[in-house]
Amino acid sequence: MSVLKGEDGTHVILYGSTAYPARARSVPCYLARPDLAGSYAAVLVVPPAEGITSSLKDLCRRLARHGLAALVPDLYRGSGPGRRASAEEVAAAVGQLTDRRVLADLDGAADFLRRPGTEWADPHRLGVLGIGTGGRWAVLAAAGDPSLRAVVLAYAPLAGALDAVGELTVPLLGLYGKDDEEAIADVPEAHRRHPGSEWAMYDGVGSGFLDDAGDAYDPAAAKDAEGRLVAFFAARLAAPGVPAQAT
Repeated sequence: MSVLKGEDGTHVILYGSTAYPARARSVPCYLARPDLAGSYAAVLVVPPAEGITSSLKDLCRRLARHGLAALVPDLYRGSGPGRRASAEEVAAAVGQLTDRRVLADLDGAADFLRRPGTEWADPHRLGVLGIGTGGRWAVLAAAGDPSLRAVVLAYAPLAGALDAVGELTVPLLGLYGKDDEEAIADVPEAHRRHPGSEWAMYDGVGSGFLDDAGDAYDPAAAKDAEGRLVAFFAARLAAPGVPAQAT
């Protein structure tokens, strides 16, 4: 239980590494959630190519401080490339992750958040946040799971996921840097296929602007993007009859 220096929000939180069951396996994950009585909206976070970094844990804690439970599956099972890996090593690690395995892990995580014994997560108020390469899997998961009621993407290349974007029946928010040519290439087509989607495009910003330990970190864009995604989830995952609010 902690309120960490520099974190906005009002909720005292509980956070740390844990695991959840997925098809007879135990999948390690990082979880941050409000540590007060209640049933909260929950966000399934699909990590970028580097896996679960300290920066991603910080982001999850900030979401929890605003009243959103955040769970990040360790898709690499503890053998992720890490920050010191070369681009080639990171690409090779991602290449070992099959759609079948990743989607099974995400399905298991959603089941964990929905199950009756998880008193702190409201099974009817689940969303998904996909960051970088995790965005494609976030879209595929949401297209196949109607319990995921809102999708946020951060600098996620959508090649191979445009058909799934068109199948989404839930709100979609995209957060992109205009200098990230690869990721934004498919944004116009994604918006055409999902006309109700929302897109925030940041000038002079590339991929990775949320990662405060990375070279591409942009404080202004990151602050605005976090505010947008918190407000988006708060509104789209609001409990019936309860006004949406982000704290």
